[in-house]
Amino acid sequence: MKKYILTLFFITLLSAKLEAFFGFNTNGYVNADQPTDSNFYHDVTIDSNGKIIVVGTTDSANGLIARYNTDGTIDTTFNTTGYINTDNPANSKFYFGVATDSNGKIVVVGTTDAIGIDNEGIIIRYENDGTIDTTFNTTGYVNAEVLTKSQIYYSVALDSSDRIVTVGATDDSDGLIARYTSAGALDITFNTTGSVSTDLPADSFIYYDVAIDSNNKIVVVGGTDSLEGLIARYNTDGTIDTTFNVTGYVKTEGGTDSKFYYDVAIDGNGKIIVVGTTNADNGVIARYNSDGTIDTTFNTTGYVNTDAPADSKIYYGVTIDSSGKIIVVGSTDADDGIIARYNSDGTIDTTFNTTGYINTDAPADSKIYYSVILDESEHIIAVGTTDATDGLIIRYLADGVLDTSTAETIAHFVSHYQTLGKPLGLLG
Repeated sequence: MKKYILTLFFITLLSAKLEAFFGFNTNGYVNADQPTDSNFYHDVTIDSNGKIIVVGTTDSANGLIARYNTDGTIDTTFNTTGYINTDNPANSKFYFGVATDSNGKIVVVGTTDAIGIDNEGIIIRYENDGTIDTTFNTTGYVNAEVLTKSQIYYSVALDSSDRIVTVGATDDSDGLIARYTSAGALDITFNTTGSVSTDLPADSFIYYDVAIDSNNKIVVVGGTDSLEGLIARYNTDGTIDTTFNVTGYVKTEGGTDSKFYYDVAIDGNGKIIVVGTTNADNGVIARYNSDGTIDTTFNTTGYVNTDAPADSKIYYGVTIDSSGKIIVVGSTDADDGIIARYNSDGTIDTTFNTTGYINTDAPADSKIYYSVILDESEHIIAVGTTDATDGLIIRYLADGVLDTSTAETIAHFVSHYQTLGKPLGLLG
């Protein structure tokens, strides 16, 4: 009898784990604009409960934020509907970046729909339940460009003090970095003004992404006025960090042939991985040492800038798994979404989908993947848009199999945990 009860307990626990971790929306993806009216999803993060938060815009050009459960269903505990798709109260047009703070509050950044004048950068903070957080700048948002001259904020990161670091561009087409306190005020301990908005010394045109390293230094990537990939690093006080490549930045297309860098990740050794596109319209991945020199242990040159074998046109997003493998997402020459995985030495990882990449729009009708993240089980979650211009979320298992509720994916799930040495009754 005890053996029967124990067996039943483990079967029940296993079933719960399979339900919680396996089968994303039963088919592996969400690619319809209903109910959120999504046009595209540009960024994604995962909260402390494993729920998936995506941001982008709607067909009506309003800022959009939505939250999904781990099984791919819309989370109606968020704003009672699972989403917010109106420009109120902050006059939002696009949300491009999202992060959660240590209290589980959701910070999103983007640009406004400032009728009759240039767009303005926007920062807005929500409570975990989807209500606006009025403890942030008393209104819940900042959408005036007066002090920073912001036109657009593309990305956001939070430092160890929950200060908000956001990057983008100014009305004068210069790269912009701004830092706000957790209360929503410009942090004047950063460059005395709270922002850096000049193209000097790096000749910046725009910053697309930001990451904060283990020393709280701020790494930003983007492009220059001369259409060269740009990486710059700043100290916590907002001054340029001249320990990085002597000047504080790298802005040459030499070697990598980079045109723009769109995303950045920092690995466990402090090395900086950037992705983007080249002047020949190929996806590019490059890795730099923490001192700003190119890391020639990566693909012998420090970079990969050919569309072979994955037919890449552009890489928009990058993340790193627990084994140091590099996962990139973007678009192909045929305008299909692409996901590729590289080993830490820069070679293509053929244990992923047997080829190292997925570069077809089937089955999710993908056109572009803009961002990628890993959940606690190292499932790959990518977001973007479809050929029908609907927001897209898709989840793959670590080996490149689409995460559906089929027997095949359950077998991969069990095999994965056996490889990790976890008893089936104690998965998680």
